[in-house]
Amino acid sequence: MSRKKRRSQVKPEVKRSPLKSIALVIIVVIAMSFFIASFLESPSVNLLIPEGGAQWIRLSEPFRLGPRFDSREITVFRKRFTVEKIPSSAILCVRSFKVVSIQLNNEELQKPQSSIDLWKKSIQLDITRKLRPGDNELVFHVLNLKGHAALLAYCKELGIFTGRDWEVMTFNTFNQWSPAVPVNEPVSVEVSQKFPSAWVAFSAKLPIFIFLFCFVFVWTIVRSKYPASPESFSFNASHLRLLLLSGWIVLAVNNIFKLPTNIGFDVDSHMEYIRYVADNMSIPLANEGWQMFQTPLYYVISAIAYKAFFRLVNESGMEQILRILPLLCGILQVEIGFRFMRLVFPDRNDLQAIGTLVCGTLPMNIYISQVVGNEPLAGILSAIVLFLCVKRMINKPQDYHVRSEVIFGLFLGLALLAKATAILLIPLAVIHFFFGNDSESRTLKSLYKPIAISMGTAFLIASWYYIRNWIKLGSPVVGGWNPGWWQDPSYRTIEHFIRFGESLLHPVFSAVHSFGDALYSTMWMDGFLLIRKIGIYPPWHYDFMIAGSWLALPVAIAIVVGMIRTSPPKIQHVLMFSRIALMLYLAALLYLYLKLPIYSTAKATYTLGLMPLYGMLAAIGFRPLLENKWLRATIYSWLACFGVYAYCSYFII
Repeated sequence: MSRKKRRSQVKPEVKRSPLKSIALVIIVVIAMSFFIASFLESPSVNLLIPEGGAQWIRLSEPFRLGPRFDSREITVFRKRFTVEKIPSSAILCVRSFKVVSIQLNNEELQKPQSSIDLWKKSIQLDITRKLRPGDNELVFHVLNLKGHAALLAYCKELGIFTGRDWEVMTFNTFNQWSPAVPVNEPVSVEVSQKFPSAWVAFSAKLPIFIFLFCFVFVWTIVRSKYPASPESFSFNASHLRLLLLSGWIVLAVNNIFKLPTNIGFDVDSHMEYIRYVADNMSIPLANEGWQMFQTPLYYVISAIAYKAFFRLVNESGMEQILRILPLLCGILQVEIGFRFMRLVFPDRNDLQAIGTLVCGTLPMNIYISQVVGNEPLAGILSAIVLFLCVKRMINKPQDYHVRSEVIFGLFLGLALLAKATAILLIPLAVIHFFFGNDSESRTLKSLYKPIAISMGTAFLIASWYYIRNWIKLGSPVVGGWNPGWWQDPSYRTIEHFIRFGESLLHPVFSAVHSFGDALYSTMWMDGFLLIRKIGIYPPWHYDFMIAGSWLALPVAIAIVVGMIRTSPPKIQHVLMFSRIALMLYLAALLYLYLKLPIYSTAKATYTLGLMPLYGMLAAIGFRPLLENKWLRATIYSWLACFGVYAYCSYFII
């Protein structure tokens, strides 16, 4: 065949116009902008934003970790000022959180609003005629049943702006006026100061980390200089997987009876749910208890164990037995992580090992899997769903048939019954069909059948619960926000989203400072101390745990780098899918953080199902450094210290 003929048979590359992609991005940005604007304008979103040079202010009170209950206490704000010459116009602008009445010189200017839903509407009053030469006094009475009363007010003509020079009191303070504080002022939690700082904890364990670092560093350099023969033993990712699984089993057997009972996130309420199912052989409605809004799968499985053992052990022993299921879920995360890395990096043992280590020692999985709760079961089922998604994207579509779609739908349906957050998997489950290596040749018609089978299977398994909620409670998804109580801070500020760093200094309960500190302190350590009971803390090794805030920093940075850097063509669709998954979960956390303004809203454990993605992204982030033997030895040594800190932090002696 002639060269000209062969060239004629080569299909010319089609140059795609970027206009469609640009248009799609513009449409998405515009739609998201409208959604965000309408969301922030909603009166149910307690976001306090400065305006007109004025700050939101409130009464100075210590930060409380416990629940607060509705009250009708009125907070009074006062500003005294002197007017030398009455201006031709003086407009007072007021925003209150939430209901306000206004007085100027003991004369009422504004009666309380008729509804708390009006609190985001600015009140503008012309006070020119009410002013008098000399001394004047503005007084604001603010009522907020479910949060701290706060005020923003300014009059530019008079130079009046809410700030620290204002006074505030409540009637419980016996008419004692005190300086107001800005709502965005950093707070401190007394409990946090009872634990060592990150520097003190790291210094205490530094000799151990130096020894381990040097040992692994030298071992890695020697191995790279004198590579092993094919017949000799070589430590690989599979051996690391076995080591991590063995360590997890030892930790589980050691800790299951040593960890005190009644420790964990709402553990009493989880036990109440389990007893309800066991005693009544039915599933409660969301309004029948504190945690009864949770989806039922974990509680049904635990109720079976409860029925089997309740005559043999007391209540404390029962709680210890019920810890077995969460521990098994935590152990399975190691296996899923290893299989995920082997699938994504089939020819790179080093990347497999890094990803497996991160998945096997991620602190949030270790501490949350030791207590009664539904998070570990939801996490492992979500991880399996994501594993199946990535497996489809990498393998050829002809390798799949009806059975594969049914299995995928089965795990998706079970995840939806394990925790309502698995609803986020539904769009990911649909999207992943479009992200295969052959996505260019796929058509909607070819995808109709697998999507219908998998989604249909998930619907048959899980829909009954959500339909039941819809019929009996008016909504398919019912949250756990009890209208009779609230918690600090009760509002959000811009600083909650841009501030970060307290988790690197005093990580325990650093979540009260910002969204970023909340995620960091709960991902890389037990930053909430499993929501401690009064005077009772989990018996973790706090020097190891708190030192981890520094040891985990390179791993966290690697995950972020893995999110933004390019990847080999074979897994570029997987990386794009992972970015979408993480951004979707992050958006959901931000939504909840704004919608439910309490200090414990943002927990990284809500993303437990993304653990395989965290491991993969960390491996991709570290990948450029592995080409140099000295940097590679440094990375391995640091990761060894990371793994030891994560394990030792939660191994009870």
